[in-house]
Amino acid sequence: FGGLDTATSLKKHHKKAFDLEFLVRKICACIQIRYEQLRNQNTQRLHKDYIHHLYRFDELAEFCSEGQVFKGKIVDVADNGELEILVDGAIRTFSLKTISFRPDPD
Repeated sequence: FGGLDTATSLKKHHKKAFDLEFLVRKICACIQIRYEQLRNQNTQRLHKDYIHHLYRFDELAEFCSEGQVFKGKIVDVADNGELEILVDGAIRTFSLKTISFRPDPD
């Protein structure tokens, strides 16, 4: 949550009110753009944008999977949604909910 311990509201976090009608219109416009990309089968652009915003993409991080802790880098997301992680020079794939980040020590 961007340095926050828990989810919160924009109003609380920024200590100011927001024009909700404007924000809803903006969000709907963004959804429409993504929908058009999908409808036009512009999957390469969607994939590129997704990777660009993926948390800890191309950063060395500690992961946990099947009780094992290891270091690796997320290098891609396969078409089936599996994470592709570079671990010890080899790419390993992980399905949804089979891997997690190891929390950073405080």
